Amino acid sequence: MALGGANPAYHRRSLILGPIAPAKMRGVEIGALCNPLIRKNEGDVLYVDYADTEHLRANQFSDSVQPEDIVEVDIVWGEKPLADCLGKPVDYVVAVHVIEHVPDVIGWLWEIHDALCEEGYLSLAIPDRRYTFDILRPESTAGELIQAYLEKRRIPTPAQKFDFTSLWRHVDTQEAWRGYPDLNALRPVGPENVEVAFAQAKEIHETGRYLDCHCWVFTPESFLKCLVLLDRLDLFPFEVVNFLDSPQDEMEFLIHLRKSGDRANRSASIGAALDDLRRAQAIFADASAMEAEIHSLRAEIDALKASTSWRITQPLRKLRERFA
Repeated sequence: MALGGANPAYHRRSLILGPIAPAKMRGVEIGALCNPLIRKNEGDVLYVDYADTEHLRANQFSDSVQPEDIVEVDIVWGEKPLADCLGKPVDYVVAVHVIEHVPDVIGWLWEIHDALCEEGYLSLAIPDRRYTFDILRPESTAGELIQAYLEKRRIPTPAQKFDFTSLWRHVDTQEAWRGYPDLNALRPVGPENVEVAFAQAKEIHETGRYLDCHCWVFTPESFLKCLVLLDRLDLFPFEVVNFLDSPQDEMEFLIHLRKSGDRANRSASIGAALDDLRRAQAIFADASAMEAEIHSLRAEIDALKASTSWRITQPLRKLRERFA
C-alpha cells in the first residue's frame, strides 16, 4: 500500500509512526540523538545507538546537532546482537535517518527482525538522494548491500567516507525539487573537501576507526528495487505495510515494515509498493508536464498582450464587445 506522493499536510511524526502506538507498545528508537521522535513520557521506549552518550557528544560532524542536547543512550548496540542487548522482544523499532549510516544494512535488518515480537513493526525514514547533500552521489545497489553483508562489515569503507565528504554539496531542498540548472555549480562543503576526504579514507584504511558517514544513498524507487532483489534471495524478512514517496518539497521517504514469515506475502507487498510508486510517479510527471505547458501558454499570452499589435487592435476589441 502506497500512502501517496505530494502531501500538503505533511504531518511528519504521525506519518513516520504509522501503525505504531507508543503509549500502548514497548519499543526502540535507534539514533535519536538530540531529536527523538518518541519521548520517554510518551511510552515505554529505549534509545539505542552505536555508541554511548559521551562518545556521541564528542564525535558529531553535523552543525545541526548540539552535543548537550543528545539524549541519554539506554543501550549500545555494537558487538552483541540487538535481541541480546534488549533481553526480550519489542513491539516496534523506529529509525529516522539511520539506515543510510549502517555499514551492513542486511545484517542490521535481520538483527532488528530477531529483536521484534511476531508481527512487530519497523518504521524507517530515509533521505532521498535527489533532494539532499548526497545529490551528486550514485545510488547504492543491491550488489553493494550484499557485499557488505558477506563481509559482515562493521565500519564504513574508505570509499564510502571519501564519496560522502568529497561529493557533499550545499542543497536547498525546494530548489532541488524545481531542478537545479547545473549540478556541477553546487557549492561543496569546503574548499579542501577532496583533500579532507582522502585523509579520512586513509585513516579508516590504516586504523580501522569508525568514521560516521552516509554509507548508502537511495531514491524511493532504487530502495524498493533493492528490496525486490534481496527478497528474491530470501535476505529481506519483512512485508511492506505502507510506503510514502518523498512529498513535494520534502527530502525523505518513509516505509513501514512488519515482521513476517510468509515469503509469498512479503514478495507481493514489495511488488505492490513498487507498482504503486511508479503509477504515482507517472501521474506526477503528467501533472508537471501540464503545469509547464500552462506556464508556457501564459507566457505567450503575456507577450502577445505586451505587443504593439495588441495595443493597436484594442479599440476594435472593445467595439466588438460593445455590440456583441
